[in-house]
Amino acid sequence: MLTIYEFREGALKAQTGLHRITEEAVWIDLFNPTAEEEEIVERSADGAEPGFEVHMTGGHFKAPTLSLSGERSAEFFAGLFAEKLFLATAALDIDGGLTYPSLSDIAVKRAMIGSAQQVYLVADSSKIGQRSFCMLGGLNDIDVLITDDGIGKVK
Repeated sequence: MLTIYEFREGALKAQTGLHRITEEAVWIDLFNPTAEEEEIVERSADGAEPGFEVHMTGGHFKAPTLSLSGERSAEFFAGLFAEKLFLATAALDIDGGLTYPSLSDIAVKRAMIGSAQQVYLVADSSKIGQRSFCMLGGLNDIDVLITDDGIGKVK
């Protein structure tokens, strides 16, 4: 099973079991990791974690978000068929759909969406009802929204 995870703003998601994000996912701050988190990153990065492989897309490296973007990154996903995609976005609303501030990331995110059977959007409630610079896709592109309990407060 192929599951795609995004590196986003210095956070790496490492997961012991791929079937339950809410109970088994670990979010790691790559800029200030604990000793235990450093061990998870090192084991995952060198392939020591059983069943965990890291594939790099290529493309332009963006230091602030520790991500790879651009057309070369998007091309990586051609011909890949992922069961699940856990995707981040900057904003989403009913009329504007999913929006994002970086043009260079749009092609990559669209390619990931196109390769996935199921798209899980991971967005905190502050992003709901907002719009960012570029159109990423419609709400029909996502299957599941994972957010915090602040969603009830969004107007």
